[in-house]
Amino acid sequence: MKFSAYAIDNGKIIFKIPSLKLAIKGWQLAKKSFSEESKKNIVKQQWKSFFGILFNPIIAAKWFSILESSLFKVVSQYRQRLYFKPFRVYMSIKWTNGQKIKIIEDTYRFLKLNGKIFDEFLTQKGGLELSRFKLNEVSDGIITLGYDERFRKEGELVCTFSCNELGGKLVAGAFSFEQLENEKWVCRIGCVQGYSNDFDNSFKVAQKQMHGLRPKSLIIYAIQELARQMGCVEIYGAGDSIQAYRRKHLIHIPWRHSIQFDYNAIWTESEGKPVSEGWYKLPLIPARKSYDQIKPNKRSLYNKRFALLEAISINIENQVKNRS
Repeated sequence: MKFSAYAIDNGKIIFKIPSLKLAIKGWQLAKKSFSEESKKNIVKQQWKSFFGILFNPIIAAKWFSILESSLFKVVSQYRQRLYFKPFRVYMSIKWTNGQKIKIIEDTYRFLKLNGKIFDEFLTQKGGLELSRFKLNEVSDGIITLGYDERFRKEGELVCTFSCNELGGKLVAGAFSFEQLENEKWVCRIGCVQGYSNDFDNSFKVAQKQMHGLRPKSLIIYAIQELARQMGCVEIYGAGDSIQAYRRKHLIHIPWRHSIQFDYNAIWTESEGKPVSEGWYKLPLIPARKSYDQIKPNKRSLYNKRFALLEAISINIENQVKNRS
């Protein structure tokens, strides 16, 4: 089906096709949502929005209708750039615009079903604290649930591990929720990334203080626990082949635009198994080594690590229950 932005009546050009109106609306929304950016970037985002919507009129009409619903009118107050997400890469480079709309819509419906988590996730700028634990006598590790525009292409929610004494935010994982045809809910993790290469030393210190547990493994564990406590039945991680960074640039050049992180490897280390369309299925309950698999001289270290993970699990469980 072809769309034009105008019709001709008695030799006069009449602009009446809804796709143009939607594109103009996108132009206006871009100006509002990027108002604090430079003028050059505002105009750049306006043109992106205009043409992205103009060339996808059917999807745009459906999405803008969803944004007018009572649920998304609330969401849009706090996520002003949400309007354009389906027209960019989102979570998987293989997804259609329709799939992107579905998981975004599903995510906020799922959060709404989980009581106060929805309101606090939207309104608390510093994030909702899920767990706080001691790294040493003076340092606390903090796991929060919130949103970060940096990970806008990888998921709607962001779980972050931070420590003020080690420089602040260290690592985060972005994820969303999806409802399957059988009405069961699943969690999809789009990325796990450190905040800065300058924190390499902080990563090592944090790992030592967490009894050998790597910060990125901690974040995956926290997301698994949160998803399970909220009622998800399956968890998936995006593999290397479908990572959003592959569409960050108009032309993806592997040797220039790659990231120094092996997603397939970290999902495999978390007992994930490759499934269809580039995803890895992770265990709902994080796997732990049995004592028979641990060398005797390492058992004390693992006991401390397991105790830490158990405490984090209890914290997350209590936070979810208190907001249900």
